[in-house]
Amino acid sequence: MRKVYFRAEFSRPFKQHLLMNGGLNVGKSDVVNGRTLRAALSFDPKEGNELMIKVAISPVDNFGARTNMYAEAQSWDFDGYVKAAHDTWQRELSRIDIEGTNEQKTIFYTGLYHVLMQPNTMSDVVGRYMDTNFEIKQMPPGQTYHSTFSLWDTFRAAHPLYTLIAPDIAAQFVRDMVLHHQTYGYLPIWDLWGQDNYCMIGNHAIPVLADAIMAEIPGIDVEATYQAMVESSTRSHFNSPFEIWEQYGYLPQTLQDESVSITMEQAFDDACVALVAKKLGKMDDYERFYRRSMFYKNLFDPEMGFFRPKDEKGNWMEGFDPLSYEQPCFVEGNAWQYMWFVPQDPQGLIDLFGGKKGFLKKLDENFSLTATSGEVNGNASGFIGQYAHGNEPSHHTVYLYNFAGKPERTQELVEQVRSEFYRATPCGYAGNDDCGQMSAWYIFSSLGFYPFHAGSAEYVIGTPLFTKATLHLENGKDFVITAKNKTPERIHVKSVKLNGKPIKDYTLTHQQIMAGGTLEFIMK
Repeated sequence: MRKVYFRAEFSRPFKQHLLMNGGLNVGKSDVVNGRTLRAALSFDPKEGNELMIKVAISPVDNFGARTNMYAEAQSWDFDGYVKAAHDTWQRELSRIDIEGTNEQKTIFYTGLYHVLMQPNTMSDVVGRYMDTNFEIKQMPPGQTYHSTFSLWDTFRAAHPLYTLIAPDIAAQFVRDMVLHHQTYGYLPIWDLWGQDNYCMIGNHAIPVLADAIMAEIPGIDVEATYQAMVESSTRSHFNSPFEIWEQYGYLPQTLQDESVSITMEQAFDDACVALVAKKLGKMDDYERFYRRSMFYKNLFDPEMGFFRPKDEKGNWMEGFDPLSYEQPCFVEGNAWQYMWFVPQDPQGLIDLFGGKKGFLKKLDENFSLTATSGEVNGNASGFIGQYAHGNEPSHHTVYLYNFAGKPERTQELVEQVRSEFYRATPCGYAGNDDCGQMSAWYIFSSLGFYPFHAGSAEYVIGTPLFTKATLHLENGKDFVITAKNKTPERIHVKSVKLNGKPIKDYTLTHQQIMAGGTLEFIMK
């Protein structure tokens, strides 16, 4: 259990106090100890009605709370704090400028605000933090330690967005995760308040680290980062029995619950390790992890046309219902939603359906079939057929049409999701934002591209929402996105050029964006 230390200061002295531990009143004592502490303070009304309270917190100790207070909250100038907060957010939100309607700007910048609210600072102003062993450690000068890594959600688009618009902060996140690995034995799964809570599956710090290496962002130890990726992919831990993984080439449901979801997601994580291994010239590792990244195929049933669970003898498990959310082999989804989670190998997925014709038929059905079976999982919402935008496993699926020769269908679906599931209202999202992932999807998809294979530092082309958007990159360059002939009705892309040269494969690299220039869409 983590502790939160705090220091509170008042703009005027209190006249009386009452300290209690549960139901125990300690009288006039000025100190109380216990587990259920409470305090009641009384102030003299003759001294005025205005009372200001400053509170500083620390995850380390009382000294940290005092230090934070003195460093960040010395004055009683409330308006000064308001202005400082305003100026800070203005600076951060100005990383991207857009030209659009007031409603579009409200949705876009609210989303960017959401994305930038976490991960959260877990070190004091002097760099002291509590590691996973509950030991007080010191960050190097100028560095900050973070927590709240909702990685099952945010690896998909939020972290690629950090890599793109705030690479210095993205590098710090990588360093923080490597520190977690050094004390914990493997990278974080879902890190909250400096500890892993394992609330989700997969090893999705790996695509975050891979994206940083593939993007070549400065400020990270590439070798240490890569070793953390490898050890987290070979050292068995909760929901990651790698000896079973390599023995069977899939995870049998009889040996590992949620086996299909974990098999699909682990295959993707392995693909990210393989990408980095190849980039670093570690070809033995590349061969091993590339082979593992293809394990997803071992759970595909060509007769039923779905990924489904097997036992340890290789037999299909009975009672399979692709519409059911109650199948113990899936996490927060059904077989329809997990069928498309092969971002590392879209061509391989197409081949499993016998080519583009069979693949497109199944993909079309995914966006048209409204049937249900039993109770729908509470995390699934924002439906277009079986597509559920309100939960993360579906987020890349609208972009699959690009790989099957129908980019116009991707463009139509991107616009449908943008317009139906994002509103400028207090309940404007189709599901839980999950630490900025829902927002990051909108930001990328309104700019006109998306990190389909998070971890590759590449993006697939979609359709822009704005007539013009400008990314003010940290290297001082601007990347400008324009959309000629853009109107609300014109969502289809006739052509797209980067610095005057046509993009024919609907792919954009991180390095191309960071070089600055203009991405020009011609709409039709």
